[in-house]
Amino acid sequence: MKILYISYFFPPFNTMGGIRALGQVNELTKQGHSVLVCTSFCQGDYPKNIELDQSLRVKYYYEDIKNTYQEKTEKSYLFSILFKLQKTLPLFYLFAACRIIFQEHYSKKGHWRMSLYEDMNNIQLFNPDVIYASYSPLSSLIAARWLSKKLNVPWYAEMRDSFSYNPVTSDFKSKNFATYLLLLYERLLLREANGIICATDFIYKYYKSRFKSKKISKIYNGSDELKLNGKSRLVNTKKINITHCGSLLHGRKDPRILLEVISKNNMFRNSFCVNFFGRDTDNLKNFIKNEGFEDFVEIGGEISYADAKKTENTSDINLLLMIDSKNEKYSLTGKIFDLVATEKTILMLYGTGSEAEKVLKASNIPFICANGFSELNKFLETFLNKQRTKNKEIHKFSREIEVKKLIEFMEN
Repeated sequence: MKILYISYFFPPFNTMGGIRALGQVNELTKQGHSVLVCTSFCQGDYPKNIELDQSLRVKYYYEDIKNTYQEKTEKSYLFSILFKLQKTLPLFYLFAACRIIFQEHYSKKGHWRMSLYEDMNNIQLFNPDVIYASYSPLSSLIAARWLSKKLNVPWYAEMRDSFSYNPVTSDFKSKNFATYLLLLYERLLLREANGIICATDFIYKYYKSRFKSKKISKIYNGSDELKLNGKSRLVNTKKINITHCGSLLHGRKDPRILLEVISKNNMFRNSFCVNFFGRDTDNLKNFIKNEGFEDFVEIGGEISYADAKKTENTSDINLLLMIDSKNEKYSLTGKIFDLVATEKTILMLYGTGSEAEKVLKASNIPFICANGFSELNKFLETFLNKQRTKNKEIHKFSREIEVKKLIEFMEN
């Protein structure tokens, strides 16, 4: 099958969305499919430290800011109305829905599509059988829909989250004008998609209720066989290492309860070292310094994906941070499959009853989901005394199997 794969995020930029897309593309190619990736070369200030196989066909599109927004926007009645409202009614920006829509069409996340459209002749030469678009952002879906019409080929939308209703950030019960506008926009955008791929039960049920006659399937991202060609960044190898690699989302992921539990017990303090690698650690640095936790906490800054993999595989415990919110149960980080593949114990902060907890239970990985002091104390004491349950056979959610499900879904 010839697949035109559209994703705003893609390596060499080190983003979780890009890493997920690269894993899928590599596996699709490995299984004998011909893949052309269309992506943006302007993905923000993320480091460009992920190496690509030279055999992969990837086209990077730059922002086309010389042309006016109106000339380059799809000639749609809805978009023309929104554009006029944006020019005549600045307060319209107050609605979250309009901010999302305008960002995807008129901001930097939307500009790369214009260069892609102008490359139509080269895309036609590839002659794809199907178009696959990975959300987020929406610009990938917008481009896929446009190209599907021009090329007359089916397109599929990968919706790892819903943009019209994200329970982590919105309350669907409190509907307002912005909510209805997003629902309308979502229906217009996805109604011509030949299928929708979801990552969680919640998103699957949500889209099933919204598009009753459309093909919808829950397919995980999965993980690859481990290739540990990076370097472990753990400094204190004499202690039991607890490691978190990834963004703290500007403080929305909060590990302070774990650090406080360790700080109050001298045995814990002398036995454990908690390591943080990634972005958004400034607030945590200040907290650690003010509380005097430097003796058992290490902050290593941003590291490459390869080094992160090696570090997680060297660590004794991997820390999976969830947001302390009742709605976090609906979300599922793609990182979870890489952590399961390490076969190391996982300490998940918050997230009881979540989609993430379901995956960990199904994997048979040794893990604990802790929300409070007593649970963390018990876990650390047990681990310290090596009273660990014997490992069962770990189910690693192979990417090979998940991609086969994806191909079967699109072929059918």
